[in-house]
Amino acid sequence: MGILRFLLALSVVINHSTPIFGLSLVGGRVAVESFFIISGFYMALILSEKYQSGWQGYQLFLRNRILRIYPIYWAVLAATLVILITVQFFLPGKFNLPWFGPHEPLGIWLIIYLVLAHIILFGQDILVFTGHTNFLLVPQGWALSLEMVFYLLAPFFVKRKTWVLLLLIVASFGLRLALWRAGFDYDPWTYRFFPAELAFFLAGVLTFRLYQIFNLYGLLFKKVSYLAFVAVIAATLFYQYIPGEYFKQWAYYVLLIVALPFVFELTRNSAVVRRIGDFSYPVYICHIFVLAIAKAAVMPVFHIAPQNLGLVTAVLTVAFSYLLLKFIGDPIDRFRHRPVPVP
Repeated sequence: MGILRFLLALSVVINHSTPIFGLSLVGGRVAVESFFIISGFYMALILSEKYQSGWQGYQLFLRNRILRIYPIYWAVLAATLVILITVQFFLPGKFNLPWFGPHEPLGIWLIIYLVLAHIILFGQDILVFTGHTNFLLVPQGWALSLEMVFYLLAPFFVKRKTWVLLLLIVASFGLRLALWRAGFDYDPWTYRFFPAELAFFLAGVLTFRLYQIFNLYGLLFKKVSYLAFVAVIAATLFYQYIPGEYFKQWAYYVLLIVALPFVFELTRNSAVVRRIGDFSYPVYICHIFVLAIAKAAVMPVFHIAPQNLGLVTAVLTVAFSYLLLKFIGDPIDRFRHRPVPVP
């Protein structure tokens, strides 16, 4: 699964820069919503296999999610602030970073909201609806805001019966359709509204239950797993060549849901694949910061052609992600993965 997660993160990088070797992969929206499906799968997995039920298990689950998300995010936020302050006060006019430019005056309540949203992540998605995204220093953090809401609710959803989850998925998609028919057929309503995105998380939860059934009856055949792996990786790599923009988007989601149990079973014990997957989160959360540096300094200094922006950004993003993992992510993961105490 790690290779797929890395390619989805790379899709977001490409979406904000340029294609790499002519490939655009699945694009930003499909990548993020695919991450929601995978997140639902993983949360159902770990809640079923690692954490005990009850308040103590819920607290431990949330603590580990916080340790997984926040330290790397805060490191990228801090690096962004350092660059922002350095350019503004010591190198004015020399670099054109995306956070610069004239902005309307900020009221005190908006300033407080922005500060809190940057620190705790919650509420960043709301700024997308208010038109204040130009004040977000890590603008892709809106997706983490949705993820954190799901983490708070995940233990509740994982315990629900399958028919309840199916009803919630229908309701979520029904809301999406109702918004579309009411004229809200544009971003952010079609992409970042949590009640309408909830269906993807819950689809992941049901996919894990499908995995459990397949595993129980010995249906996770290795040949089928290889076929599923090749199919979903090929669809991710060559997504741009599949005809029908609307059709292929939903066909990809269906393929992902069907393939996930087999891909997970095939790769779950591979340390290499797991390590590749570890890069997906830091790549996603730091790529805008790296992209700004690449556009403002690296590209002009080394006279690199604009069409190579995606490749340069990807290479630098992976390098920066390695540092984030080595000095922040890995030490925290060693702490997170300590044996869970038995009461």
